[in-house]
Amino acid sequence: MVNSFQIEFINSPHGVYFQGQTIDGRVIFDTKQIDKIRSLQIYIRGFAKTRWSISTKNHKYNEPNSHTISSKIEYLEASDNEAIFWNCVDDSDELPRGTMIFPFKFQLPLNLPPSFEGFHGHIRYSIHVELDRVVPISDLNRIPTAIKPIEKTISRNFGFGETWQENGPIFLTVIVPKTGFVAGQLIPIQISIENNTQRKNLKIRAKLLQIATFKADDFDNITRIKHSDRKIAQARKQLYFKWPVLRDRIYLRIPACVPSFTNCPILSVEYFLCIKIDLKKGSLKCEFPIIIGTLPLGLTENRVLWHIHPKPGLFGAFAPTYPRVYSFLSMNCTFETTTLRFYT
Repeated sequence: MVNSFQIEFINSPHGVYFQGQTIDGRVIFDTKQIDKIRSLQIYIRGFAKTRWSISTKNHKYNEPNSHTISSKIEYLEASDNEAIFWNCVDDSDELPRGTMIFPFKFQLPLNLPPSFEGFHGHIRYSIHVELDRVVPISDLNRIPTAIKPIEKTISRNFGFGETWQENGPIFLTVIVPKTGFVAGQLIPIQISIENNTQRKNLKIRAKLLQIATFKADDFDNITRIKHSDRKIAQARKQLYFKWPVLRDRIYLRIPACVPSFTNCPILSVEYFLCIKIDLKKGSLKCEFPIIIGTLPLGLTENRVLWHIHPKPGLFGAFAPTYPRVYSFLSMNCTFETTTLRFYT
């Protein structure tokens, strides 16, 4: 874990430069323990942006209208000048422990406009340091319950009432071949319905819910808990009953989402699959947990490879060469930025 971090400018301690100058600096990291990081990138970014609102009058309805206009120009884009300053060479994806110094140099173009902060716009330049962190893999092959099938039967007797077509019991059986899935996969849901009502048409819905649990301590050191649920996928199907018993399938595709996790003491994410039949007099609902991972069942870690290739840019000879890096899953996050100022 990175405990301290700073960017130093060697040839301009206050970060003030002119067009055509070379930015000579260094990034200093201090880590007290080994951190899972695949690479470190440094890049410079500069852009101009204007934005303001315009008010007009709608003569037809005699009402004021307003809309926002804006423009943006990139002078130094990250994709044009980024370079790898450190990368793991032994496939361990570990940033060594201790204090590390990464020197860098940028040659600035001659046609850059100066830094400016105005009421309706600004021109800004900044140095960015980006860590390519390795996200821990949620391997479904190492979760014993992920391979277990799910089977659940529920029923409800809708009794007698004004709507005679819906009187009688309905039995719903849901079968899912396994409990663990990854984003992008289809969940095959096998359903069996015994319909003892007179209604021949029923609508069934399947939805995947993401349940997040948040915990925090108040001033009295009492733990407070909040829950939030979000529907991330849904499928519907209209069923027609020629006979009292009907068997069918519903397929639900899992979108891109964070895997299930409960190893954080203050925040956790779980998923539930909900199957529901709606009638005017009520509903019949079947719900059970689903595990979302990042490595699917039957796939081993050594078959998942990610490749990184160097990008040429403003660094020129300062951009180091590096070997191909293998990893399983990663995320890019900007660790910190330092503002620069340019003057003409």
